[in-house]
Amino acid sequence: MSASAAPAPPDRSTSTAGWWSTEIQVWWRDFDELGHMTAAAYPAAFEEGVGRFVTERWERPSPAYVTARTSIEYLSEVRRARLPITLHVRPAHIGVTSFVVDLVLSDAGGTRCSAAQTRYVAWDTDRRSSRHLTDDERARLLG
Repeated sequence: MSASAAPAPPDRSTSTAGWWSTEIQVWWRDFDELGHMTAAAYPAAFEEGVGRFVTERWERPSPAYVTARTSIEYLSEVRRARLPITLHVRPAHIGVTSFVVDLVLSDAGGTRCSAAQTRYVAWDTDRRSSRHLTDDERARLLG
């Protein structure tokens, strides 16, 4: 994702209309000796937040979807003193078998620390392959 392609994420100076948000718990192991969150912890935070988003929207305890692609832009470090972090999710595209979401991770002060875009594919757990999104799933993703 190039800087110009990054989503216009919510912060203290912009509207949060269209964004769904959740607070993410960060573990001690997610920080390195420099005192900031490791690069590996960001995708885990994104997955945790998107899991909550899809579970809530589809009203299923274990929705079946898989990650197809993630692009992450690191904008500002997350430090322990700036916890908790919040993940903001906004559907960017709903396709036939997949959906794309814009993701923004911000710290307790509202600083945008990371922007990402991830493509998820609806999954058929019996066939172990992609499946079509239902009309209801598409509508619910959009809120």
